[in-house]
Amino acid sequence: MDPEFLPRPDLAIKNYLRPVHMIRLFLPRVLSIITASTRASSMGLLSCSDQHASTVIKCTAMSTASARPQLQIREGQEDDASPLCEIFNEAVQDHLETFDSDPRTVDDQRLRIDAAEHDPKHPILVAELRNWIAGWVALAPYDNRIALDDIGEVYIYVRRAFRSYGVGRQLMRATQEAAGKLGYRKVIGRVLVQNQDGLNLCRATGWREVGRHSAHTRLNGSLHDVMLVEYLIPSASPPQP
Repeated sequence: MDPEFLPRPDLAIKNYLRPVHMIRLFLPRVLSIITASTRASSMGLLSCSDQHASTVIKCTAMSTASARPQLQIREGQEDDASPLCEIFNEAVQDHLETFDSDPRTVDDQRLRIDAAEHDPKHPILVAELRNWIAGWVALAPYDNRIALDDIGEVYIYVRRAFRSYGVGRQLMRATQEAAGKLGYRKVIGRVLVQNQDGLNLCRATGWREVGRHSAHTRLNGSLHDVMLVEYLIPSASPPQP
């Protein structure tokens, strides 16, 4: 971490990231090498470039000059356990986490990273800006039944200081693209109904709202409604009759 570069990350990234909203989602865990795809910056999407055999994606849409930092999306590593745990616990404190109301330990997060490293189809992706972990996403199985093994769930978390600057949207786009590469036909998410920023992120990145579960999750002693959302992978083949 470079304290001189980012003493106040919420201010320092202001000129580099586009506005977006933070969300909590579930998607499959994914990643190989994500092929570059350029999207129109006027729509606030990513422009990523393939780094040959690297798993690091440089998102240049947020940088117009070589001196400016670039957001990188890469696979999570063991050393990321502490910042990823911190970001998750911020979501719990801010009542954005759909199913957990208790903080997570660093050891627990480390075990999750280790599991992802040994399961290529279900990775953890990290968004990093000059050694600052700005957010992360986990691509997890949706159901263990064979007929549903090509559907996944997405969990996305963004650090407080980096929310509303485009990190969530860039993580989502990278995850959607990675899911297609790994053969998923659909990914789903479950978002607290009161998490309007999360629902707005879904709408902005092509998700649709499937339905609302009433009194579905218990958090801090109260029952909360949950919105089920889904994203159909464009490259997936249509279901066979």
